[in-house]
Amino acid sequence: MVIALISSIFVWGQIFSLGIATLVILTVIPLSICAFAALVILRQKFVSAIRALAYKLHLERFSFTQRGLDVLQSLPSRMAA
Repeated sequence: MVIALISSIFVWGQIFSLGIATLVILTVIPLSICAFAALVILRQKFVSAIRALAYKLHLERFSFTQRGLDVLQSLPSRMAA
């Protein structure tokens, strides 16, 4: 492990694309975790916003949209049971 860390320090400056990919991954993972946590905490507002968006885009006429929104709405009660 230590050898890999030391060698990566020397090679890091030479492999620019690896550095960018690592920084992107190190940025995306925490943002994804924060977004998921916000979704769990604010799930009712999220479902309401999705329902309003579906209504505005006239997607409520499709049964699969209604079923999907109903499933999202019922998830908190299913998780508690």
